Amino acid sequence: MAVFAILALMVVILDRLTKAAAIQYLSDGHAQPFIPGVLDFQLVFNEGAAWGIFAGARYAFVALALVAIVVVLVYLVTARPHATITVLALGLLIGGAIGNAVDRFQTGRVVDFIHPLFIDFPLFNIADSAITCGIILLAVAILFSKPEQKPKD
Repeated sequence: MAVFAILALMVVILDRLTKAAAIQYLSDGHAQPFIPGVLDFQLVFNEGAAWGIFAGARYAFVALALVAIVVVLVYLVTARPHATITVLALGLLIGGAIGNAVDRFQTGRVVDFIHPLFIDFPLFNIADSAITCGIILLAVAILFSKPEQKPKD
C-alpha cells in the first residue's frame, strides 16, 4: 500500500505543479516550442475527455474518478498479494484520476498543455500520461501474469 500511495501522491503533486506552471507561463495563448517539430506547450482548458468529447459532463467525470478510487482501494486491501507491476499501474491510474478530478471539481475543466506536433493528437497533461501508462502496465500485468497454482493436497 505504501508504494501505491507514494506513487499516486507523486503523480498528483507533479500534475498540480505542472498545471499551475502552464497557467502561469502559457496564459498568453501562444505555443512555446519545446522540441521543434515534435512537441510544444500550449494552454488549453478542456471541459470533456480526449478531443473534448463528453464536454459538460463535469460531475460524471468526478463521480467516475471517485468510483475508480474506491474500487482500486477495495481491491488493494482485499485481494493479496499484488505483483509490483500491478501496484505501480494502479498508483499511476489513481494519481492521474485524482489530478484530473481536482481540476474538474474546482473549475469544471481540465488544464491540458502538452501538444505533440508529429501526430494529430489532443493536448494532454501529466495526469493523462499517468492514466495511459497505468492502463498499459495493467494490461501487461494481466496479459503476462501467471495463473495462481492451487496447492496440492
